[in-house]
Formats: sequence, C-alpha cells, structure tokens
Amino acid sequence: MRFPKLLAVLAVAAVVPMTNARAQACSGMASYSNGPSQVSGAWVHNDVADGYGVGYSYGTAKEWFAGLSVGSTSPKGGSSYTTYEAGAGYQLQVGDSPASFCPMVSYAQSSAAGSKGVFSVGGTLGYPMKGEGMEWIPNVGASYASTSGS
Repeated sequence: MRFPKLLAVLAVAAVVPMTNARAQACSGMASYSNGPSQVSGAWVHNDVADGYGVGYSYGTAKEWFAGLSVGSTSPKGGSSYTTYEAGAGYQLQVGDSPASFCPMVSYAQSSAAGSKGVFSVGGTLGYPMKGEGMEWIPNVGASYASTSGS
C-alpha cells in the first residue's frame, strides 16, 4: 500500500523544518552564537494532513550542532502517527562572505503502520542580510533520503 508510505515521507518532511538540528544561518535559523540551546515548534495544516511538532537542539557558534524532534501527523481520513527525528550538522563559512554552508545528516522513524526509517544526508546554504530592525536569512537546501527497516 503506497499511500501510508507517502504519508510517512510527508510526516518526515513536516518534522524536518521543526528540527533546529539544522539551525545556523545556513538554514535560515538563528546562529548558536546567540545561545547554545534552541527550542522550536511548528504547526502544519493542509489538504492532506494536520500536524504539529516540537524540537530541541544544541550547538556551538559556527561549528557543530545536533537536535531531536517529535511530531504528530493526522492524515485526513487516516490514523494519527508520531515521527521522531535526530540530526546533526556542521557550519562552514563560504570564503569571506556572510554566507554559510551546512552539511547535515538525520534519521527519522514514524509510528505509522508499515512505515520505514528514513536516513538522509544533504546540506543547506544561507546568506544573512540585515534589514531595518531585523535580519533576513534566505536559504536553499537539498538532501538524499533512503528508507530502511520495516
């Protein structure tokens, strides 16, 4: 049955943005130079499912960071399930510019029936830009994900 597997992947996609394990400017989040711990939360609502999650991460300014997150997804017309994720990365400055690149790795597991664990490796690139009273951090990322287990 392909639909539950698709929902498991969607749940992972919903949890990934919640996880500040991918924090630092390279992913559009505040740098750990503001403090070593970050707590995050998110809520998602769309035509396919509703979901929410929380995350905790720890990192050092301009170096290693890691985090854990948990989220719940309620597919329209289906059973709710929980997704757990752990991830880590490292921030690299791009030359003398304020841009940074973060290679990252993560693993997520869902409680949905028939779901498989998802291992991913990838990276994000961000460029902080100061505005009046705030900082904008546009970013882009890509990753390769592979399922394993049963």
